[in-house]
Amino acid sequence: MYSQQMFDQDELRGVTRIRGGYHELIRYDYEYKFGKVDIQSKNKIYEMRFDSLGNTLLHKGLSDVEYNFNSNHAISTVEGIAFAPCICTKQVANYNSNGMKISQVCYLSDGYACSKRIFVYNKKGLLTMYKEYDNRDNNPRVIHHYTFKYNRDNKLELTKEYILDSPNFYSWVYRYNTSGQVILDRYDYNSNGTIGELASSTKYMIKYDSFGNIIESIEYDKVGEPISKTEYLYTK
Repeated sequence: MYSQQMFDQDELRGVTRIRGGYHELIRYDYEYKFGKVDIQSKNKIYEMRFDSLGNTLLHKGLSDVEYNFNSNHAISTVEGIAFAPCICTKQVANYNSNGMKISQVCYLSDGYACSKRIFVYNKKGLLTMYKEYDNRDNNPRVIHHYTFKYNRDNKLELTKEYILDSPNFYSWVYRYNTSGQVILDRYDYNSNGTIGELASSTKYMIKYDSFGNIIESIEYDKVGEPISKTEYLYTK
């Protein structure tokens, strides 16, 4: 669960189910001014709805995306518009016996499969690899490639990223202090594949509910002052 919750990309975070029997999730973003949350800057980012198993049924954001499951919750079609790497109008996802998404294909309006995403998990159900292929020229090529490593507590420890046409690989190292904060260090990779210099370091305070769902994330600047807050509100 920690792979998607700790990694700062909602699409990867949404790979696993939401636990706890919730039917709706609304995400809000806030900004801090003078050390306090500015309510005026509250921004509703998206709204999600789930079935009784926690599978996503609807994602309402910049565009509405609707998910349809069969009786076994094994395969779903996704009706809506996705913008990367192609503007597709339909997505078809496949799930393993544990209900984890293992692949997703995006189709254009004429039925052409323009991209595919692959998800790989370990025995504990934690995401260990994610790949996205661009197939717009009938020549599949990897455009995004992430790998994930976890510590003994099943918390995310290391993320590596490769992006097509980018001059560098990137790596994120997650450190956890006794205050419950997460320090996210980003490193660039050298041309020989070794980790290079520290590019940035960001500190977060992450809070979870009793089911392991993220409920709040606060970002801090270099001197420890809060910058922004993301809040996840679940309802049954």
